[in-house]
Amino acid sequence: MNDKTLLTGLTHNPLGRTGPIVSRFALGTMTFGSETSEKEAFNQLDLFVEHCGNFIDTADVYSGGGSETIIGKWGKARGGWTT
Repeated sequence: MNDKTLLTGLTHNPLGRTGPIVSRFALGTMTFGSETSEKEAFNQLDLFVEHCGNFIDTADVYSGGGSETIIGKWGKARGGWTT
């Protein structure tokens, strides 16, 4: 195991030259609030973080802002989750 690997084996790298250390894989949230219910989105976010993911792809245009609203509710429900 090298210094970029957490105990789960999920590799993390710096984002850019000086950015935060993020998981190599991102969780895409484009369907949160449209095709993916809030309950299922919470389940996906919990599973992602459980496996040491910390790079969440979102944008204010995803589901008309619904994706970011769901992520905010999830973070608040989880005690203000941050990376």
